[in-house]
Amino acid sequence: MNKSEIVTKIIGGFLEQNGFKYESFDEDEIGRKSWSYFRLLRQIKQSITINDRPGFGLDLILYTNGFGQNQLHLKKMQIPEGYSLNTFKCFDYETEADFIRGLEMFRYLIEYQGFQELEKRSFHKSEARCKEETDRYLYENLEELINEYSMRLGIDPRNLNNWKEKMEMVFREVIRLSSQDLHIVEKDVLGLAAVYGEIVATLLDRQWAWRDIKDLPHCIIDLSQYSTGESPTVQVFQVWRTGKFDDIIERNERRLIKKQNNETLT
Repeated sequence: MNKSEIVTKIIGGFLEQNGFKYESFDEDEIGRKSWSYFRLLRQIKQSITINDRPGFGLDLILYTNGFGQNQLHLKKMQIPEGYSLNTFKCFDYETEADFIRGLEMFRYLIEYQGFQELEKRSFHKSEARCKEETDRYLYENLEELINEYSMRLGIDPRNLNNWKEKMEMVFREVIRLSSQDLHIVEKDVLGLAAVYGEIVATLLDRQWAWRDIKDLPHCIIDLSQYSTGESPTVQVFQVWRTGKFDDIIERNERRLIKKQNNETLT
């Protein structure tokens, strides 16, 4: 069966009637497929994706780029009577008729639950988020911010001795500031982002870069060998909101180990 044609017929046309546009189709080397659609509402991007994973089944995912908003998966929706999910909380199918039946259920869920759930997620939960204007200020004032806030903390971000402790100092200062109004301390938070980013850049021997891609952070540490890049503003605002940072330090430790292993191989 031509799955893309079926998805277009059952889901695509229905979504286009409701202002959505086709965005992309992806398929990886083990046969996992996904079809994505989107629309813009009040400058918020609403997205609907259908995933087809061999051995797991069909999944429906609804999400927006509203900052701090969670994705909504099929397993969290109210499944209509007569349908059921498998142990992976996906919809099982074996035949083309099953595949069509699953998509018809998705269309029903989108119409009677999905649009409403997307509307609920179409705003930013917090202004503590990575915005182009904050990233631009950070990028254009990088050296000044690194120098000023390194001195305030009493650390040298380019000296890798005790780098974990230095990151922790940065994040604990972010947490301390989080009790205040962001509009008052935003420059301080960006200064701390600059120091954190410089530690990462030095640790992994990478460079700061400006990435001009819509809906993605702009001021990043270019980690092209390891990932799509590290956004210091995303990380400090995550700490601002959650008060947690152990996972960030652990992730950078794994990156360092990978870098060292690659150097050993060469």
